[in-house]
Amino acid sequence: MKVAKLIEKLMEFDGNLDVIISGYEGGFGDIVCLNETEIYRCVNDAWYYGPHEEAKYCNKNLVKGKKKTKAVILN
Repeated sequence: MKVAKLIEKLMEFDGNLDVIISGYEGGFGDIVCLNETEIYRCVNDAWYYGPHEEAKYCNKNLVKGKKKTKAVILN
């Protein structure tokens, strides 16, 4: 999802609502910061990982021929 689309979707809600993220093992947590980073899309195949990975943590052999893209991480 692009930032513009996220803003558009968020505008549908009351501006006083909390925005939360999934917790590590369950439950939910607060978003405490937003960080811009570079990622490679669709590089993780294991079910227990999300499909995308931060570029700084990628195995260089895994991403040969793939293009980095900028993203915003909600933490």
